[in-house]
Amino acid sequence: DAQESRGLGDVYKRQAWALAEKKARSIKTVPPDRKERDKALRRIVGVLARRGFNEGMSLQIAIAALDARCAELRAED
Repeated sequence: DAQESRGLGDVYKRQAWALAEKKARSIKTVPPDRKERDKALRRIVGVLARRGFNEGMSLQIAIAALDARCAELRAED
């Protein structure tokens, strides 16, 4: 059933988001340059890759989680 498989996709994405968010919380300062941002992004993507999430979705979720964490850190300043 298409609706059931879509529901499983949502669960899959929520699980990936939770993992990415958890790893992003380990970032304590906003990355000062592209090199540091890419390093943080690779670490988040790595967590998802080790758990078997596909590359495209992992990258999108990792970017969103990193952006959210950076916004959170800027708001704290």
